[in-house]
Amino acid sequence: MVAAPAGGQQPDPNQAYYDKAKRALQELFEKAKAKNELHFVMALMPEFRGMQDGGWNTGEEAVQAFDQFTDHIKSLDQNSVVRVRIILAFYLMLSECSGFYEIPKKLMLTAEGKGNNIWPFQSLVKKHEKTGRAIDPNANAIMKNMMGHAYDIQLFELSEIQRGI
Repeated sequence: MVAAPAGGQQPDPNQAYYDKAKRALQELFEKAKAKNELHFVMALMPEFRGMQDGGWNTGEEAVQAFDQFTDHIKSLDQNSVVRVRIILAFYLMLSECSGFYEIPKKLMLTAEGKGNNIWPFQSLVKKHEKTGRAIDPNANAIMKNMMGHAYDIQLFELSEIQRGI
């Protein structure tokens, strides 16, 4: 539902996307919860396997960064070039926080009946040819995986909104 503009303000051009995202996420949450409530709750905890390093978790980091960036962005002038750069930096930081994306991925696995998975993107991890070290997937690979997964389990709006991220 698009809100009517108040006092001469233009309607938000992103409102249709927000509405679609809300519907898609509600459908995902409902399907996952209906399939297995315990796995649903576990899926809501990013990096259930524990912290990545002493006291650090990308899911928690994403939430803290969101709050900090939002406060800072709101304090800057709307037309500030620095504001745009900070918004871009926030987007880039968030796009690489796998814990943030683990929640919808684990919810999809739960909705599909595969249960909770503490390493939902493990299949995307590659090994360096020479060193053998793990190469974590980038945000693009993760988003492609999630779009395809959502489509495969017939969550078409979810697949569509992920394309728009």
